[in-house]
Amino acid sequence: MAEAEVVRLKNSVNQSDHTSGSENAPVTLLEYGNFECIDCGRIFPVIKEVQRVVGENLRFVFRHFPSVRTHPMAMRAAEAAEAANAQGKFWQMHDQLFSNQQFLEEQHLSRYARRIGLDLEKFNSDLIENTFLKQIELEYQSALFDEHVTGTPTL
Repeated sequence: MAEAEVVRLKNSVNQSDHTSGSENAPVTLLEYGNFECIDCGRIFPVIKEVQRVVGENLRFVFRHFPSVRTHPMAMRAAEAAEAANAQGKFWQMHDQLFSNQQFLEEQHLSRYARRIGLDLEKFNSDLIENTFLKQIELEYQSALFDEHVTGTPTL
């Protein structure tokens, strides 16, 4: 039987990452994802099921990789997720975006924000001002050049 390969990241999981599960879990699953990517949408319920089955033994990490050339709404969706994160609701927005990934236009993003109970004025202000755009672009560049991610989903 072949030995399992352990992948070491150049950029270790840290406080700026979106994590679900215990920091001390024996297994960390990291996804470089894109809210508009069909394959990311297909793997979304699989990851949810893995989280449910593995429970406390899994830490799940999500990092943005919005490849806008092929997915023009991906960056805005990532910005919406970060605006929700600023209000402590990243995972709720993450789930809304993947559950409704064929509807990522501005009016839909605001509807999801309302649905999960965000302060809409703050949410809309963050989107208008592109508050999180630079942060997401840096995360994308880091994934591309440091981790050699070229597509989504990358696990």
